[in-house]
Amino acid sequence: MIYIAYMATDTLRASQHEAGIMCRDSLFRAAGIKTEFAKKEGGRPYALCGGADFSVTHSNRLAACALITDIEIKAWGEKDIKLITLPFSGTEVGLDAEFIDSDADTARLSRVYERFFATAVSSAEEFFSLWTRREAFGKLCGDGVLCKRSDSGCKYESFTVDLCSGSYRLCVCFR
Repeated sequence: MIYIAYMATDTLRASQHEAGIMCRDSLFRAAGIKTEFAKKEGGRPYALCGGADFSVTHSNRLAACALITDIEIKAWGEKDIKLITLPFSGTEVGLDAEFIDSDADTARLSRVYERFFATAVSSAEEFFSLWTRREAFGKLCGDGVLCKRSDSGCKYESFTVDLCSGSYRLCVCFR
C-alpha cells in the first residue's frame, strides 16, 4: 500500500520541513513501525527498518509524505493531517508536490522546462504534471529532478489536492 499524509503549513522553509517530518512520523506511528532514519550517500533519507520506504515533499503551503509498505494502516487519528490511501505495492517510493499557479505564464514555464529537458510544454497543467513526475522519480532514485537513470519498471500516480491555500499537483513514483 502507498499512504500519503499531507497538511497545510506556512511558507517558511523550516516550517515546511517540520510539517513534512510530522507527516512522516504520523505515517510510521499509524503503521506501528518503530525506526530510526538515516541518509544514503547521495543524501536520500531512508528508514533503518526493513519493508518500508518513504519520501517527503513540500511546496508553497503544503507538506506531504508518502509511505510504501505491506503493513495496513487501520486507524488514522491525526486531525490536522489528511490521509490518502493508494492500492499499489512496491519497495521504493518518490513523491513530489507543486503548487498549481493558475496565473503562471505558460511561455515562462515552457522555457524553464525546455532549459532542463529540451522539450517545450503547451500549458501550465502539462508543466506541473511533467515536472512532478520527473521530480518524484528523481526522489525515488535519490538523484533529484535531473536524474538521468531509466525509469523502466516504475509506475506513477498523479492527482490534485486542494487546500485553503490553493491546488497542488502531486505525483507518486513507485516500484
